[in-house]
Amino acid sequence: MLDFKNAINSESLRLTMAVPADAKPEGMGTVRFVCHANGDSRKVIENAKAVLKLVNEHSRSVWPSDEQWTRILPEWFLAECGPELTAEQAEQEIESERHLSVEQRAELERVARWSAADWTYWLHPNQRLWFWWDAAVLTEHDFVVAVETHEWPFPSGALKWLLRASGADTVEAEI
Repeated sequence: MLDFKNAINSESLRLTMAVPADAKPEGMGTVRFVCHANGDSRKVIENAKAVLKLVNEHSRSVWPSDEQWTRILPEWFLAECGPELTAEQAEQEIESERHLSVEQRAELERVARWSAADWTYWLHPNQRLWFWWDAAVLTEHDFVVAVETHEWPFPSGALKWLLRASGADTVEAEI
């Protein structure tokens, strides 16, 4: 069973310091995501880590409300997020997606902008199954992010959105 407090504490250390060479991930191990950015890959990694540090700071006590998250998360991140949908709008989106092909759904997922509330939902301690492990810059525009996961398969959409909102153009799981 996932010890969330330990996972957050370990992740917090990995967000600020290099992962020791002999470190072993918990859970199912790590999954890598290959990313490309038109901008500086180092900046994308810094942005993503900064947001996760804020999430971790607020994961140790009472989880903030959606309104509180809009005051906690950085303005640049919120500016990248899509609008909050009403229940009716969300239902209409779900209904329209039912008629899409697998390829069309994949493309929609690749370009969709998550709302802040949708994103923070998947970072809530009761939902979260992945934790930052490490990142490596490959080139000025290419980088790899590894996450520790506690289930397989695991919901990675919130991670992909974090990286895209931080400046990545593409985020693909390495298989």
